[in-house]
Formats: sequence, structure tokens, C-alpha cells
Amino acid sequence: MLCLTNSRKQFGASLILHNDILRRAGEVLGSNYFVLPSSIHETILVPDIEGSDAQGLCLMVKEINEGKVEACEQLSDKVQYYPNLPKLLYIGFKLNPKSLIKSVLDPSFSLQIYV
Repeated sequence: MLCLTNSRKQFGASLILHNDILRRAGEVLGSNYFVLPSSIHETILVPDIEGSDAQGLCLMVKEINEGKVEACEQLSDKVQYYPNLPKLLYIGFKLNPKSLIKSVLDPSFSLQIYV
């Protein structure tokens, strides 16, 4: 697990907008990973290991936001997913890389990409 923030620990969650940082985090973690929006100041990067539960992570983020994070510092309740291939950030769900192309071509497919 990694905490992604900047040296001032202020508004560090904006680092998820930098592809080179996301790519480097994947190298350090050695796997695909989930991005948990801890606050506007930091995000938590959790490796995707066998048995990872994206819905459980979403629920955990929502509960923490409601009980521990001031409203003005909440970033989101949505967990994001970063696969090492391709270099995209997916919001709220996990994709099987083998089905990625099929999913993207599906007109009902919803994808948010940060570049």
C-alpha cells in the first residue's frame, strides 16, 4: 500500500492526474492497483491482489468520508482502478484486461480517463 501526496501534504491528490506518477506507482507496487480517494490532500494506492473487492473498497471510502473527513476536504466516494496495461485510470470498477477492448467498443460502456 502507498500513500500518494506531495511534499507539503496539501492538495496532493492532484498527483493522480500525472501518468508518469501512476506508472511509477504501478512499478513500485508490482501490480495493478486501486486508487482510494482519501481526501483532497492524498490518495491511497492499494495493490490488486487475488480476492480484492472493489465494491468493498468503495463502501469503505464512503464510510470514512462520512465519518472522518471534513466535507470541504472530501475528494470522492469512487474508487479508481489503474491497470499496468494500458495506461488508463478507471473509475469505480475493475476490468479484466482481456475483455478491455470488447468493453470499450460496447456503446453502453462508461469510462472516465484522466490524462
